[in-house]
Parts: sequence; C-alpha cells; structure tokens
Amino acid sequence: MQFRDLVTIEEVRTATDWTDEDYSDDQIQTMITDVSVLIESLIGHGFPHYEDRSFTFLGRGTDTIELYGFIPLAGTPESISGVTFDSEAYDLYPIDGPPYDEVITRGVVFGENLRIVIVGDWGWTEVPDDVKAVVIRLIKRYAADDAWSASVSGTSSVTRDIQKVDIGEGRASVTFGDKSASTATYRSTGDPVADRLVKRYRRIDLGAVI
Repeated sequence: MQFRDLVTIEEVRTATDWTDEDYSDDQIQTMITDVSVLIESLIGHGFPHYEDRSFTFLGRGTDTIELYGFIPLAGTPESISGVTFDSEAYDLYPIDGPPYDEVITRGVVFGENLRIVIVGDWGWTEVPDDVKAVVIRLIKRYAADDAWSASVSGTSSVTRDIQKVDIGEGRASVTFGDKSASTATYRSTGDPVADRLVKRYRRIDLGAVI
C-alpha cells in the first residue's frame, strides 16, 4: 500500500493553534504519521495520485467498467482502448465527480473478458477535505488521550493513567483515572465519526477490501 501523510504540519498548527512551545514539528509529524497510517490501514488503501497512466480492466459483458475495487479516475480519461475519450459515447459517474467510479458506454457493451485500457489521471490530486478534518480530530485526541495514542503508536499497552498519589503516615493511596473509553484496533479507530469516514472511503468490489 502506498501510504501518504494526510495532513501537513502547517494544517495541524492552523487547526489547533499549537505553538512550538506546545509541540515541536517532530512531535506533530509523529502524530500525523501514526494517525495517517491508522486511517489508511483501516480504509484499505492510501490516497495515491497518478498522472497520465494506463490501467487495464476486463469487460464483464455489460456497459459498465466499475472502479470500486480499484482507485477512481481523477478526471475525464484521455482515451479508452486507444480511442480518444468522447463524452458523447460515454457517461462518467458519479455525476458530481470527479473522482469517477464508473465508466459507462452508450449503446454498446464492454465484451466479456475483453481488455479495456483506460489512460488518464487516477486517484486523488488532493486529500479530501473530510478526510483531513477527521485526521485533525484524531490528532487532537492523540495529544489529549495517552491511552488512545499508545494504542495507535504501539508504544505501550493501554493502562489507566495515575491521577493522584497521596502519601501519609506510612501508607500510599493511589487514585487512577478512567481508562480511555475506546481505543484504536485493527478494525476501528475507536472514534465513531472517524469510523463512518473509514467505511465511506473503502473501495469495495465483490465484497473484498483492497
């Protein structure tokens, strides 16, 4: 998988108002990398971008090439099977794209197992704004929740934080804080808002996540 940092240090500082006294660039970069890897691993793909690349698909005897199990088209393709793309011969969906997930012919079909070569730009030229917003949300949690950040970074097991230690007359009384309500796992971020975004961006084809 081609991982990609989903936000920049500058974007984090702008969203959080963190100064160098709060966190260094290196510390913020660690949070960005850990959260980005978490999100992309759960989604099942990064957010790559390829310019002027050709990819080959097999026709299914229908009028549609579906890209759900692959990456989307970043814009109108340059050519299909060696012929310059003609907007009168094809429809691209969704209609409010790009990115596009379907290429549909008008009046003909893509023959069964016929190799269809599509040339164009692929993927995401920019990380989507809703993805960035969720990454910032999780970075804020990373900074505020030691148990959650430990589960993301793998630096330690999830434990309750010691909040107070009272020492008096030969005895010590230890008060623990509550364990983080939910932690990141290989199936969930532990955050319901982020988990909904993960489901939205999975590229699913025949029940398989790539």
